Formats: sequence, C-alpha cells, structure tokens
Amino acid sequence: MKKLIALLLCLAFALTALVACDFNMNNNGDSGNDSNGDNNTNDTNNSGDNTGDNTGDNAGDNTGDNTGDNTGDNTGDNTGDNTGDNTGDNTGDNTGDNTGDNSGDNTGDNTGDNTGDNTGDNAGDNTGDNNEPVVENGEATLNLEGVNPIRYTTLGKDDTYTIGGGDELMSFFEEPFESFLGVCKYFSDNGYELYRYNIMNGNHFATYVKGVRLMHIYWIECESELNIVQSTKSGSAIPPKEPAVTTGTKTTSVTQIASHEINGMGYVIELADGSFIISDGGYAHRADELWNTLVDLHGSEAGIVIRAWLISHAHGDHFPAFTSFGEKYGSRVTLETVMICPPSNDHAGSGATAWLNSTIINDIKNYSGAKILYVHTGMLFKFCNVWLEILYTPDDLYIAEPYEGYGTTMIDFNNTSVCFRVYDETGYSALFLGDAGDSVAYRMIAYYGDYLKSDMVQISHHGVEDFPLIGYRLIKAAILFYPCSQSLYDTKGRDDDVRKALASSAYTKEIILHETRQTRAFGTHAK
Repeated sequence: MKKLIALLLCLAFALTALVACDFNMNNNGDSGNDSNGDNNTNDTNNSGDNTGDNTGDNAGDNTGDNTGDNTGDNTGDNTGDNTGDNTGDNTGDNTGDNTGDNSGDNTGDNTGDNTGDNTGDNAGDNTGDNNEPVVENGEATLNLEGVNPIRYTTLGKDDTYTIGGGDELMSFFEEPFESFLGVCKYFSDNGYELYRYNIMNGNHFATYVKGVRLMHIYWIECESELNIVQSTKSGSAIPPKEPAVTTGTKTTSVTQIASHEINGMGYVIELADGSFIISDGGYAHRADELWNTLVDLHGSEAGIVIRAWLISHAHGDHFPAFTSFGEKYGSRVTLETVMICPPSNDHAGSGATAWLNSTIINDIKNYSGAKILYVHTGMLFKFCNVWLEILYTPDDLYIAEPYEGYGTTMIDFNNTSVCFRVYDETGYSALFLGDAGDSVAYRMIAYYGDYLKSDMVQISHHGVEDFPLIGYRLIKAAILFYPCSQSLYDTKGRDDDVRKALASSAYTKEIILHETRQTRAFGTHAK
C-alpha cells in the first residue's frame, strides 16, 4: 500500500510537470531520443547533482568569478547532461577565478565561445564527488569508495514477490540513496562482480553476479524505494558484459513481420554484425514468415544468430511462434538468450497464460545451448552495437497492486508485458510496449518522464484502448508500428481518440500496419 501511495504522489508530480510544459502533440518537436546515448541523469529540472547556484549563463565546470558572457555550449539554466555536483559556490574542477590563462580544463579566458572541455553534453571532467557517477553510453561508473556496506537483511522489508522463475523481488520503502550504495558495497565486498550499473532519469540500477547467483539492486527516486531481486540461477544465463563484436556492415533496423490476423505481434531487430534480437513472434503459424524474414535480412540460411529473444507475455498472439519456430527451424539457428519475466504462478493461472511459468522450459530445448534469463526493471545489456534496456517488468507492478482497486479481480494480464527499448551509439531508439496498459504506463511515466522519448515505438496492445495518450506524448516517436490489420486500426471506439491524436501529431512521420512486412532503419533523429 505504501508503495502505491508513493507512486501516486510522484505520478501526480510528473503529470503536473507534463501539463506545465508544452507537450501539444501538434507542435513541432525533436523526436530524437536524446535521453539515450550517454544516458545521463536526464533530470528535467536538473535537480540531481547540479544543486548549486549555477544559474544564469555560466553552467558546467567554470567556477570562481566566471566573468564575461561565457556564451558557449554552457548557457541557459544548466539543464542537460552536466552530471557534476556544481554545488555551493561551484568549486568544481576549475578552482581559479577564471581569469588569465585559467589552466584547468577550460583553457580559454571564459569569454566569447568558451571552447574548453565544457562542450556538447558537458561530460568533461565534471565528475563531482560524493560517489556520484560518470555516465558514458548508457552505463555509469559506480564509485563505492568510502561507502559503508549494508546487509539488506538489516533493512525494514515491506513487500516480497516471487516470479514464475523463482526470482524474488524485495521492496524496502523510504530508503535513501545511501542505502542503495551500501547494499551495493555489501555485495561487492562479498565476492559479487558488478555486471552493469546504469541510471535512468535519476533512478539507479546495479546488477551483480556471483557464479549462478544474481542480485539486481535498484533505487527509484520518486518513491525513495530500494528494490532488491535475488536469483539463484540467472547468473549463469546473463550475456557477456562486453560483446565480442561491436561493429559490422549491416544497417541496424527494425522489421515488423507480416501477419494476416487482426492482431499478433512479432519484431526482428538486425544489428550491425548481422545478428538479431527478436521481440515476441506472433501466432504459431507465423514461424515460416519469421524464418523468411531472418533469411532475407541475413542474406543466407546459414549462420543466423539470435542474440536475444524477448517474449513480452504469455498470450496466444505473442509467444506460440517461439514454439513452432523452434520445432521447425531451431536446429538451423543459434539462439543465445531468451529473456522473460513471468508473473507468479498464482497470477499466471493455468493454460496458455502459464506458458512462461512452465512449458517454455521444454520448448527451449529445440534451441541447442539457449538459456533462459529472467529480466527485471532497469537491467541493461549490450549486444553488438546496441544497448537493450528493460524499462518495466510485471513484478514491479504486481508487488504493489495485484488486484484492481484492491478487490478480488486481477489486474489485466496484458500488464504482465515486459517493456524494453533498444538504442544504438547515436541514441537512435526503438521502444517496445507489448500489450502494456494504463497501470504500466502511469508507472513508467512516474519513473522515467521525458526519458521515454524514442524514435520508433511499437504501439501497445495492437492500438486497442489501453495505453494512454499522455504516455505517447512523452515518447514522441516519429515511426509508429501498429501490430494490427487495417480493419482493427479503423475500428471505431477502440482507442479512437489516441489513434486520431497520434495520426495528426506533428511528431508522427509514419504509421505502419502489419499486413505486409516492413523494415525501417535506424538513422538520424526526425525533426
């Protein structure tokens, strides 16, 4: 209950900020995902590390008197990626009075264009202190120097939730950021290796591995909540931290596979080295179409490598192609990792919705060497030239509010969808929402805000009236993939207002239905 109340409060704050800003869908704007790439803290009000009086025309590392106009890249109210502390009287790296030679990192005399290190996203040497991270290309450097270790069992646990694969999520309410650091320090001191540390909109995520064991620790800023996932087996399934190949001649792209049904869902992401990431797949009889898509993109039937196959949730228009494809083509491809996050066995029920909880363990045997990785909110992976970040998994919702209005009716099973985003080194991105509804949307809005901004988006639940317009206003995508037929798209009363708003939005450049296979390359950000 406390988690839900906190979420509602931070959601109200996020929505108030959204209304206060100009998010009119008919206004021109930048649909590029400048939230990715360097993956800085993306605080809208820059309320993270830049807490000093560093206002006016002089932002960044320039401390002291800072006379002159200093009108280079560091102008305005010090928004953007400047991750240093910049507190008090701004005694950062440039400790002089910024006159004469100013022999720190800013080599000019701080007049005119100020062409020192404070350019672009102002990463420079502005690392701050107090264990604040340096953020580079979606991954941060975790500084635990001087941090006292905290054993999580000494904290006041509020809730627990066990997913179908056995991973346990523990929630600790009203814990400061120092608790996150302390728990990270504890695992670091006890033989766990840091796999990844990243930040999304002020939320901090760290994944540790020790043999087959995995600990995923994350702190949600708007809720002041510490969450810890412990897994007794995912450590052996996690992909290499650094891929062996990071470049290639292929154009990174997203392909929406063809489907003749009104719904169904399947996407193929091709990476620079010609390997693939697959999202869902669709109905069982879509296996041949999926195979043909892979062959056409790869240029050959030989040597097809699927780095990751992420299955959003256990509905019959999403996962059965995984089974049928494996039966027919599994021996002809190399599948490395299957990424899932099923709800608890009780919440999954029986029949098809329990597939991720049980049957997949047998179906994956058709793919020699493939491993199941149970993913969780905030995890970050690198495959060739792209990052894959997990924005939401159902344990994060179901631990707080498994029932509608705290009654006896389960929250719509579509909300068990895993939501994720893929982006390249330029920050160009594609966001996949599965069938996520408003319960997921408002949680992601509260957590991420403007960080949701993406270049491409898979419209949730085939365009049915679930995912609210306010979420798409934050995403601001130029290319909209609708996993539906023309007849479903045209159906009145099914997300009609959202459909019309997106169709008339100045951000929207293209709407793509799945009646024919369509491929769109990653590229420059749409304006």
